[in-house]
Order: sequence, then structure tokens, then C-alpha cells
Amino acid sequence: MFIDTLGHEEDVKISVLNAIVNFAQNAKLEIIAEGVESIDQVNRLADMGVFAIQGYVYGKPMNSADFIQWMTSHQPILSE
Repeated sequence: MFIDTLGHEEDVKISVLNAIVNFAQNAKLEIIAEGVESIDQVNRLADMGVFAIQGYVYGKPMNSADFIQWMTSHQPILSE
């Protein structure tokens, strides 16, 4: 599910997103929200029951060495 516009759209798009999330949850599918760019989007998705999140809110794409350094420096935050 691609979320880059969540928080910047009209009620119709929110209704569609809710329908997709409800369908996936009822079908026992794993939901991964992609394109999450803000904490507001993270919070809105969490309110919908979506907790697997990928996007710039956590970091830009990086090579493996940079990722290891990022993980080391963010470990306390990620464990909360």
C-alpha cells in the first residue's frame, strides 16, 4: 500500500484506504505501508491498525555500511 499522500487528500481517498486496510485485515493479509513520509502518517496508519511501515519518515535509501551505522545510532528509538 503506497501512502505518500496520506494526510494531503480528501475524504474519498481516506475512505478507499480504510476499505483496503479492512479488506486486508479481514483476509488475514500482512499490510506494509510504503511511501510514509511523516509522523502524522505513521500515527494515522497506526490508528487503522497498520504497523509495518517503510518510507522516508525513517530514512532515505542507503548502502549497507550507512545502514549499519544508522541502525546502531537508532537502536534505542527502534526498540520503543
